[in-house]
Amino acid sequence: MHRVHRFLSNESFLEGFAAAITKRVSMKPHKVLIVGAGIAGMAMCRALRQYGMTVDVIEKSAALRSEGLAIGLPANAMLELEKLGLSKVVQQKSHKVNEIDFSLKCGRLLSRASLLESPLNKASFVAMMRSDFIEILKSDLDVEVKFETTIEAMNNSRAGVEVQFSDGSQEKYDLVIGADGVNSQLRQMNFPDVKVVKPGVTNWRFVTEMNTEDLQPNYYVGSDSAFLIYPLADNKVYCYGQVLDKDASWLRNNSLVALRHLFGAYGQTVRAV
Repeated sequence: MHRVHRFLSNESFLEGFAAAITKRVSMKPHKVLIVGAGIAGMAMCRALRQYGMTVDVIEKSAALRSEGLAIGLPANAMLELEKLGLSKVVQQKSHKVNEIDFSLKCGRLLSRASLLESPLNKASFVAMMRSDFIEILKSDLDVEVKFETTIEAMNNSRAGVEVQFSDGSQEKYDLVIGADGVNSQLRQMNFPDVKVVKPGVTNWRFVTEMNTEDLQPNYYVGSDSAFLIYPLADNKVYCYGQVLDKDASWLRNNSLVALRHLFGAYGQTVRAV
């Protein structure tokens, strides 16, 4: 939930990136390939289309996926979505929160941040199901995602990028953008010696039902673990638990057993979910 929308939370990133591309090769129309049809890929596609670029999008999966279950969109993300013309529909299909609490694992409040006061009140702070957000990003978009398609080979030169796809077809692009996640195929092809840094943290995510009346997001913090309860629409909450796990011992454990062991000593609200 947190890392996914750093992309959208980076104020003016989409607009600045698209404008920079346009300025660099303004002498001719752009043709861009985006690898990956997740949040980053579809948001970038919309931004580039606003600048009149021709965009192709490929996705290795058979359909759009929604890992992560839910997503929180802070004010700076909503400001970027406004530039994409999507802020109103996102607000209609999401749950707005007014503050964020930070508590000890026992439930004692440490701090409270109001989202209705400066500097956090530039736009709404909302949360929604990730699948709904993906649907909004691709709605009314004049670009068809080519599913079950990957890059077999590519040749990068000053004249452009020649790409051969897994279906045997070939295309030439001015730019290829990798938006295919942590285990990016595109990165592995072009930078094979770059290793993914593992954070040594294991986490669990799930959505469950709870009365969300007057409920605000709350981060419960332990010594080496943390638990987040985040309200969604329709009396649902998104839950996220994590623990430092350098040797991946918790990762290899049964999820339900691990959750009960790690968070059984947390406050009643956490235990109730």
